[in-house]
Amino acid sequence: MNNLVQITNGQAVVSSRQVAENFGKNHRDVLESISGIVRSAEFSATSHMFYKSTYVHPQNKQEYPEFIMNRDGFTLLAMGFTGSKALEWKLKYIQAFNEMEKQLTVPQTYLEALKALVVTEEAKLLAEAKVQELTPKGEYYDALVERELLTNFRDTAKEIGMPERKFIQWLTDKGYIYRDQSKQRKSPLVGFMRILILQIMAHVRYLLKILC
Repeated sequence: MNNLVQITNGQAVVSSRQVAENFGKNHRDVLESISGIVRSAEFSATSHMFYKSTYVHPQNKQEYPEFIMNRDGFTLLAMGFTGSKALEWKLKYIQAFNEMEKQLTVPQTYLEALKALVVTEEAKLLAEAKVQELTPKGEYYDALVERELLTNFRDTAKEIGMPERKFIQWLTDKGYIYRDQSKQRKSPLVGFMRILILQIMAHVRYLLKILC
């Protein structure tokens, strides 16, 4: 099973010669099938799937053409292979590709392992920084709950990162507050204000949950 697929240039690949042998096909016919696929599709669509190569025949030492293909190329080619034997080999190749691609995700050298560790630690540090950024907001909204969501404009604007004047104007435009004849701000829609704060709280809690 492990001999069905090889790793070349960081990719799991198979040779047209080996595919022809395992599926009981003439290699010349397989080469023609691949050439037909390449001709019928745009070159850019298949250029990463099939690679022209050569091999040396063990008997006459002559050089002959072959194709090297990745999983996508093999899938396109094998679509035209039918019969119970063909199905059996398709399943074997799928399993072989899966096993080989798993190996590609495992660091093979100390340097690769070190790079993977650095990437993991960077992601962890970013997540921790985000948690530290959001935690004070979560604590602030917890305190709001204890005060039955009563707060002032200045503190609320500060916590959501908006200038106080802009925040008040936004509340006015939305109809959450208004100015009476004495020029004092009042909020006829206290329930909506509380819903708004609850929504902000829920968003912060959600972010903390996925980052922790």
